[in-house]
Amino acid sequence: MLSFVTTHYSAGAAYFDVVFRAVDSTSPNTTPHVSRNASETDALSLAQDLRRLTIAASDNPVDPFTMTPVEELDQDGLNITDGKTTIRVDVDGLLAFVKIEAKKGTALSRIALKSFDSEGQPISIVLSTDVWVKCLCRGHKRSNEIVALVIEMCTALKEYEAALPALHANKQLFAKTKIYLNDLLTFRSDPDARDRLESDPAATYYLSSAYFSTSEVDFLLAFPTNSGLSFQQCVQAAMAEKVSASSEGRSKDYHVCTSHDLAPLVRDVFGIRKGFQEEKAFKESLTSFRKEWKKRAKRSSAA
Repeated sequence: MLSFVTTHYSAGAAYFDVVFRAVDSTSPNTTPHVSRNASETDALSLAQDLRRLTIAASDNPVDPFTMTPVEELDQDGLNITDGKTTIRVDVDGLLAFVKIEAKKGTALSRIALKSFDSEGQPISIVLSTDVWVKCLCRGHKRSNEIVALVIEMCTALKEYEAALPALHANKQLFAKTKIYLNDLLTFRSDPDARDRLESDPAATYYLSSAYFSTSEVDFLLAFPTNSGLSFQQCVQAAMAEKVSASSEGRSKDYHVCTSHDLAPLVRDVFGIRKGFQEEKAFKESLTSFRKEWKKRAKRSSAA
């Protein structure tokens, strides 16, 4: 944790303080105390909240991941509560679930944990920052594993936050990425866009020489995301989910749709805002690109 904080969050600081606690001193994580910036009421409230977590009865009779009765989870069970609803889960199942949601691009603080109460009614808890701090990252024997997962995800987020401005600063590459996205969105309605996307059947996710150089394609495929996966891995995960949904009968469609499957991922990963097609600069670059594309097509047909 110290390495993570100093590497990613304090790297730009001129100096920072690190406060150590003696081994035989009481941990503030288990016995909150009043700091210079907290009131006595806040500390007492936190202590009460933490105590409630250890004694709260779960609302779900069965673990949503293993379908095991919660009373049989023993030391492998973890109570998660948002103050209103308490769901007991198997830790291994929870870790796997969080990783899957992260691969889909879901932010850690927006993951929804779902189960059923004793009457079969659906219940859910959003894993907010408060839930992560009070339930997941402390107070149980496997908290270190969850903290490690959070650090891994946050490290990926910091790397993504650094990579995105660099991409946007590369005006030429970013403009071509927008044109590529525009063609994905207009695949069905624009024959020229369809011709460009299908110009190289061997291209990965239509990332071809119609838009990019070989090095640019490699760069975009390896581009980091906030889940820790590369762009290529992110698309692969999304496609795997689509195939799985089809094989399980949850969907009849297992084909890649340029506008519904690929385009949203391109827009989200590369930070392209909605409405970009109406921007004056984009329209100008698209017009120039179309003219150059037609010249290239004529030269190719003449050859």
